[in-house]
Amino acid sequence: MPQTLYPHLKVLSADDSNVIRKILKKALASFDISDVDEASDGREALDKIRENNYDVILLDWTMPRMTGLEVLKEIRKDPDKKDTPVIMITAECMKKNFVEAAQAGVSEYITKPFTAEALGKRLKRALRV
Repeated sequence: MPQTLYPHLKVLSADDSNVIRKILKKALASFDISDVDEASDGREALDKIRENNYDVILLDWTMPRMTGLEVLKEIRKDPDKKDTPVIMITAECMKKNFVEAAQAGVSEYITKPFTAEALGKRLKRALRV
């Protein structure tokens, strides 16, 4: 199956793990996405979201200072950012977490560990392409 490429996307990758951010950056590069900002905690992510226009936001659930879920809820309150696709990438895999994220307005949800292929599928669905 041919891979969909997204060379013009601007993405924010927010995860407190430097290793996961590197893995995400490499996976995104496989889709020709090179414009990737990074945040290591929820507060930093929210600050960057308020200062920039991202095409897609990747959020870890469990981060210091603000959880990914708290960041998601703030994004959905902002009239200028509320329609931005948000993909939650997390080890939180309990059914209640899926439900809570869906109620908060998450676009897609991926559990760790994940593959680049899984990320690509979620990107495609989140972007509705």
